Amino acid sequence: MMPAYKLKELIKQKEDELFWKRFDANAILSGETERLEGEIKILKRLYWEMMTE
Repeated sequence: MMPAYKLKELIKQKEDELFWKRFDANAILSGETERLEGEIKILKRLYWEMMTE
């Protein structure tokens, strides 16, 4: 299992990537932003579960 601090860094990295992808029309149309949003949601859920155990 990934340490919590690395998971938090990964979430931040994905959120930064999503921020810039939202300015790219091709990324929006290809569904890349939706994929990133889904990944971030899953990672946040995993992080929350790690913190509440």
